[in-house]
Amino acid sequence: MARTPLLERERELAALAALLDSATAGEPGLALVEGPAGAGKSRLLEAARAGARTRRLPLLSAGGVELERAFPFGVARQLVEPLLAGADAQERARLLAGPAGLAAALLEGDADAAAIAFSDDHRHALAHGLRWLLANAGQRRPCVALVDDAHWADEPSLALLAALAARLDLPLVLVVALRPGEPGADEELLDRLRGAPGARLLRPAPLGPAAVSTLVARRLPAPDPAFVAACATATDGNPFLLTELIEAAAADAVEPTAAAASQVRSLVPETVLRAMLLRFRRLPPEAVALARAAAVLGERASLTRAAALAEVDDATAAEAADRLAATHVLAPGEPLRFVHPLVAGAVAADLPAHARARLHARAAELLAAAGAPPEAVAAHLLQAPAGAWPGAGAALVAGARATLRRGDYASGQRLLARALEEPL
Repeated sequence: MARTPLLERERELAALAALLDSATAGEPGLALVEGPAGAGKSRLLEAARAGARTRRLPLLSAGGVELERAFPFGVARQLVEPLLAGADAQERARLLAGPAGLAAALLEGDADAAAIAFSDDHRHALAHGLRWLLANAGQRRPCVALVDDAHWADEPSLALLAALAARLDLPLVLVVALRPGEPGADEELLDRLRGAPGARLLRPAPLGPAAVSTLVARRLPAPDPAFVAACATATDGNPFLLTELIEAAAADAVEPTAAAASQVRSLVPETVLRAMLLRFRRLPPEAVALARAAAVLGERASLTRAAALAEVDDATAAEAADRLAATHVLAPGEPLRFVHPLVAGAVAADLPAHARARLHARAAELLAAAGAPPEAVAAHLLQAPAGAWPGAGAALVAGARATLRRGDYASGQRLLARALEEPL
């Protein structure tokens, strides 16, 4: 699935192709590919890589890594080190000629000189040298530099990229992918990239119904329109989430029928869960607690109620909700909504079973105190351990009465049977 052709990315691909065509004529350029996790930013960079090779343009590439943020010029080194690694003595001398020689300490393994270069007083000179090294590299043919996950780049490298973008006077085409609102990212430098003169900002949109249908049909033959619609709703057209959802359905031998549409939301692919866990570990504890509370409470929970369940005050909860919205876990504003149902499922699955059950018991108690419908209170108690709340038995009976009055005898029976597990 990861190698399938890109769908509904014609605008972005055309913009990148135009940028590369300009590069063959010696014109510099900058493109920023911005979007949430799973939007397909890396796939667009791969397309740019293939286009650069087709046009026989020199190619440089690097990627930010969260664990390497503390390594000064780590991303910059990824870009330029291959230039010297395969160069003979004459070519190295050409590349490091003039001010580019200031970067030699960083690139040639002189530990003492590099230590001095890494100091704050020398970073400007080192960045100047790296800029000239890129200028020397592009003298014969413009270079194409691809930087993925720039939100994880170290600060000196990000400052270098911002400086390059601000003065597009080198024989260089720069294509940078970044994720907005990432915890720990230097937003000031990223904003300088976004605001650079001549920057082409590409924001891949969620996939539409036609593209979702095409992707589902490639893996699950002859899908029912209701099943396709359920996949689109569950993933909000996010290519990564959609692909992983389809793979999970295939692995579980789920038939793409209308009857199976209701199963879609319960399929939480392992890769989605792993990605969610990694992002959660970067968030403050109160943000994690609020997201878990929202997952337990279900769709459209109020901030106040989620704050009470998470055991944080309203001001802290508001700040945590904004943080979760910035990292594309929750949608902005109230009531609290996850950006994708799959994300909500991943957050819920991240909770240990006993902790989740206790949160459901606490949620039932809070809802009852707020005068919520008895069925809503009882629904949480079905997920809670017996004896966790003294009022559980009466609340389950009240919920059963309400469902029986509506003629829902199966639900009423289930609630009454669960009530028998409570201390009388």
